[in-house]
Amino acid sequence: MTPYVSNPNPPAKRLVLFVTDGLRADKFFEPLPNGKPTAPYLRSIIENRGVWGVSHTRVPTESRPGHVAIIAGFYEDVSAVAKGWKENPVEFDSVFNESSYTWSWGSPDILPMFAKGASGDHVFMDYYPSENEDFAAADSSKLDTWVFDKVKKFLMEAEKDQALMKKLSKDKVVFFLHLLGLDTNGHSHKPFSLEYLNNIATVDDGIQEVVGLLEEFYHHDNRTAYIVTADHGMTDWGSHGAGHPSETLTPLVAWGAGIRHPRGAEHNTQTYEDGFAEKWKLDKLQRSDVQQADMSPLMAALLGIPYPVNSVGALPLEILDIPLQDQTEAMFSNAQQILAQFKVKMELKKKTTLSQTFRPFLELTEDKQIKESQQLMALAFRGLGYYQNYDRFLLGLSVTAGFVGWIFYILTLILRDHVGLSYKRTFFDELNSPFLLSKKFIQGLAVTVAVVIILLLLVQSLPWTYFMYCLVPVLLWKLVLESWPIYVTAAQRLWDSSRSPVIGTTLFCLLILEAVVAGFFYREIFSIGFVALGVWPLLAYRTRLLAGILAFIVGCVIDRRYLMNVKGAKIRCAQLTVLLAAIYNLWSVSSSIRRKEGLPVLNQILSWSILVTSSLFPLLSPTQDRQEGLFIICFCVVLFSWIQMEKEVHIAKEKNLLTADFSSSLSGERHLVAEDIRRSVFYNILPLVLVACSFQTVQILTHIPTRALFLIVMIMSDIMALNFFFLVRDYGSWLEIGTSISHYVIVMCMNIFLMVLFGVSHLLTSVQIRLSKS
Repeated sequence: MTPYVSNPNPPAKRLVLFVTDGLRADKFFEPLPNGKPTAPYLRSIIENRGVWGVSHTRVPTESRPGHVAIIAGFYEDVSAVAKGWKENPVEFDSVFNESSYTWSWGSPDILPMFAKGASGDHVFMDYYPSENEDFAAADSSKLDTWVFDKVKKFLMEAEKDQALMKKLSKDKVVFFLHLLGLDTNGHSHKPFSLEYLNNIATVDDGIQEVVGLLEEFYHHDNRTAYIVTADHGMTDWGSHGAGHPSETLTPLVAWGAGIRHPRGAEHNTQTYEDGFAEKWKLDKLQRSDVQQADMSPLMAALLGIPYPVNSVGALPLEILDIPLQDQTEAMFSNAQQILAQFKVKMELKKKTTLSQTFRPFLELTEDKQIKESQQLMALAFRGLGYYQNYDRFLLGLSVTAGFVGWIFYILTLILRDHVGLSYKRTFFDELNSPFLLSKKFIQGLAVTVAVVIILLLLVQSLPWTYFMYCLVPVLLWKLVLESWPIYVTAAQRLWDSSRSPVIGTTLFCLLILEAVVAGFFYREIFSIGFVALGVWPLLAYRTRLLAGILAFIVGCVIDRRYLMNVKGAKIRCAQLTVLLAAIYNLWSVSSSIRRKEGLPVLNQILSWSILVTSSLFPLLSPTQDRQEGLFIICFCVVLFSWIQMEKEVHIAKEKNLLTADFSSSLSGERHLVAEDIRRSVFYNILPLVLVACSFQTVQILTHIPTRALFLIVMIMSDIMALNFFFLVRDYGSWLEIGTSISHYVIVMCMNIFLMVLFGVSHLLTSVQIRLSKS
């Protein structure tokens, strides 16, 4: 089976496992008759540094199956009884096998079976002769002393052996100390004997010494985890193998890297009614019981190694002190590892069973596995969307506050600079105003909010763009709130002038803006204008000629009636002459195209000459008079006529009505591309320039400042942009997503583009080039 990595971010680099063979839970935890603990060092660990609980074993409560459950995570197959629990009935995976290196010391009856089943040469053993296991000995604690002495000697030698030191410095290292003295003393002298209790004290002292040596060896790097437990307990008459609580209840103490610290009993995740905690004077601390096989995934998660593939243990999360995300990944891998065993067992049984008689496990059939997987995927998809849009509310609120604040700030500028509602507050006004509306309070509030936002963003390590999104609205609303007297004055004027059309006009404008926004999605709203544009080409080219002639007649009337005493008569006559030339040129080109005679060179020269000269006329004209704006319209008509002629030529080329010669240095294809780019610029940009010029004409005729008109347009575009902001989509087809984003971007860029166009229109309508008299 494929191993599943338990934890990608392991808290421990190494783990030390102490297995005290034959240690009963009650004899370890309960105090001595004099009130002192049987194991003072480990008792201090329980109270100050680690976790305590009871490890529940299964029958048969023998050394071999107990160690297999602890280290490999599964309970022994009953077929092992034929070999007296001494040999492996089958090969199996274990924590030792998945480690980078394992060093073990102890009994020859236990160590070889894990080295034999390990793949590779990375499990090292050091055990005493089997003759040392003398049940008739007066004190068998010497077996444990032998182990502790060997570990001390090993660490001393490692400091002189560079190759060994290199191995010991790696991650995923395991030290296994098998302590058989308690089991031997229990058999010989019984668990309530002085020899048994003294052996517990010997083990406690030895563990304390080994822990101290290891901490010094690894320079107290806090990357070592420690676990103390037992393979089985023992009856009062010195036997084990059955299922009496004295045999199945063994102690568990864990501390170090990745292990939680002691917590109060109120954190217990299950109810314990056995009364052990009170009897053992541990009722004030949280108790964490486990099944014996659970210690295998616990050690795997601490080291970050794959779960043993044969393990049936469940990771005891309440013992761990690792991030929640790592807990989630560890539990998910644990579930995958268990499910993998289920699938292998099912497939093996299918192969050895007739298909007609095979009875699947109905609670976890393949169909149900699919449904459970689909439900998990659906939840994961929902979770993905949740985290993908986690900051949407914060950003949406910030952007909306920024838009609304910006709109009110622009409105403040209009009311202050162009409506005459500026209000300078004196020192006495500041004293008499309410505290919540005072300038100091508003400034203090803005600074406080800004500081809180900055601290929250810094603590959460959010991108720098979030600072802009969240702090710009604070600045805007500070400026708006400081100008509250302007809005009070405006409200009073509106109240006093009940017939004022401002409110109605404002509502009407908002309605029109909303209609324009809706028109981006429902084209029927623009149908009236499109119908008019559709009928216009049916009126043929004569309509455009008539429009040009009408513009010429209107220009002559304006010049003779209104501009007789205004300077620049020669310039206006030249404008009218160019207008006549444009009318003639349009008529000539249209006639030539219909006769399929091509585009005459004379018309091309005349067309470009009209464009250049008409662009210079506004710069040569006076700018002081309001009537000048009317002549700008004539200039617009000239440019428009030129554009219409260019469109006629382009359409004619598409219909092969022209026989132009493309045998120049450029190939025909490249020439057409260049032609398309040039026309694209003129067809799309020049009409907008004409609109800007017309807008500038309105400003000249009404004497409304350009800045005021521009600010009004900014408010309108911001209202539309706020609409499109809420209509941006992150789902659907690429076309739908791209369209929603492009709508928002176009409207947002409108302000910048209008600034450029207004600059061009201002240049064309306000700047005059004076010609020196020769």
